[in-house]
Amino acid sequence: MHQNAISNYFEGFDLGKDRDFSAIGILAHKIENDGPFDRASYTQPTRHVVELTGLIRIPLGTEYLDVIRRFRDINTKLLSSNPFGYRPPKVHVVVDAAGPGQIAVEMIRQQKLSINIVPTLLTGGTESNRLKGGKITIPRRELISNARFLLETGALRIAQGLKYGALLEGELAAIRAQGGQSNHDDLAIAVSLAAWHAVKVFPALRRTRLAA
Repeated sequence: MHQNAISNYFEGFDLGKDRDFSAIGILAHKIENDGPFDRASYTQPTRHVVELTGLIRIPLGTEYLDVIRRFRDINTKLLSSNPFGYRPPKVHVVVDAAGPGQIAVEMIRQQKLSINIVPTLLTGGTESNRLKGGKITIPRRELISNARFLLETGALRIAQGLKYGALLEGELAAIRAQGGQSNHDDLAIAVSLAAWHAVKVFPALRRTRLAA
């Protein structure tokens, strides 16, 4: 595959309005060389990684229709981002469907984009479950701990110079320090939703060795 072609994007979407920001986190899945070529087995060791290439925070008070227009523009660009001659990437959009998030799910579906929509509900439980109607429940602690694990092992990377990158790390640290809750966690939730689904599609992300 061309080095700039991406086969899968994972996008977390946390909808807010007056008191909470709307946030979108975009992860690009990549398979990279992992060490020197093994001449004994004549193979090249590889590892799976996801790189945070987009992190968007939409201002407080932005109307839902304007948020969805921004969402459509972002995803239209993602779907046409691969070089000429390569298949469009698969785009998986994981939405926090609690409260106003259900509005987001319906409005996203109305856009008729070629994306995979994964509606979710965050819970205080201990297990993930698929509900009638297609929603998936995810324990909040599992969601955040998965993102932190991927960051610590190097399976999740934040693109250098990414706007809000430092703020994201601060949110994840605050959630950990406060036992799973934080006053502002929109960026952390968006990225963690994307990372959670990325592991479901590519379990090898959880097997990435610890970062040096």
